[in-house]
Amino acid sequence: MNSELDHEIYMWLSLGSEEDPNRVYLLNMVLYGMKQSVKLWADDASKALHSLNFVRSYYDHLLFFRREDRVYVNTHVDDFKIIGLTRKAID
Repeated sequence: MNSELDHEIYMWLSLGSEEDPNRVYLLNMVLYGMKQSVKLWADDASKALHSLNFVRSYYDHLLFFRREDRVYVNTHVDDFKIIGLTRKAID
């Protein structure tokens, strides 16, 4: 989940680090476990699937499909299930 942040987030380092404890750091990328990480990653995945001519289902926003070769992609967090009629269509 290496998505870029859509706004600035600053944080302190955890206790026990050897850096200055009074210093804050600007994040460049989403950290695993952040509340925003799943949504930002899903947005990135959606953009990537759209660039491959997939369309989001009107009824299930986790399901994408491509009509011309009948390939379906179901997404859940960072997992993908790809279903198609032939191996060639999936590849």
